[in-house]
Parts: sequence; C-alpha cells; structure tokens
Amino acid sequence: MPQVIEKWSILHPKAYLTSLQWHHDNASAHKAALTMDFFAENGIQLIPHPAYSPDLAPCDFFLFPKLKKKIKGVHFDSAEEARLAYNGALQDLTKEDWENCFESWFRRMDLCIQSSGIYFEKL
Repeated sequence: MPQVIEKWSILHPKAYLTSLQWHHDNASAHKAALTMDFFAENGIQLIPHPAYSPDLAPCDFFLFPKLKKKIKGVHFDSAEEARLAYNGALQDLTKEDWENCFESWFRRMDLCIQSSGIYFEKL
C-alpha cells in the first residue's frame, strides 16, 4: 500500500494524504492492525463498506472479472511474466471501462440503500 500512496503523491504533488479517501472491503488483511495503523498515521479516511458485500466492491464485480477474462488459461513461466501480463491487462482497460465501473458502483450502492442492504449477486 505505501507504493500506491507514493505513486498517488507523485501524481498529485499539491494534494495532502488527508484529502485521500480509501475504499476496500472488510477482508481480514484489510482490517489488520498494520493496515489500520497506516491509515491512521497518514490521516487517510476509510469509506465504510458492509461486511461480505462483493456486490459493492468494484474489484469484485469489475476489476477481477476483467483481469480473469484476459489472463484465463495462460501459463506463466515466472512471477515476472505473470506480473507483466497483469500490468498489460490493467493498461488495456479504457477510460470508458473505468467510467462504467464507477457508474455501476453508484447504481449498486443506491440499490443497496433502497433495498435496506439486501445482497445482490448478479446485477
């Protein structure tokens, strides 16, 4: 995570970390003391996320399926080869892909609110 924050700081040199909002699900690794301490020490605000709600997590409903579709069935001879393939798949995502992702995310959040938090597997 520090690498992501460092790159963000380079791209946004006039912004402060305290203006950064971070969204992630409630996976145990995300809630680990080290992770939570990092956010607290850097003044990064966490966006609340309901437990066990992959329907509201952009990585789960958008990013991971897109990457899986690109990489499925490919055999890698090294970790570096896999990293390059995943980086390439990420680079192939267009601005329109990301816009659609976030439009879907907001639509999903609205549905969740309207339905009092009912989980939607397929939207």
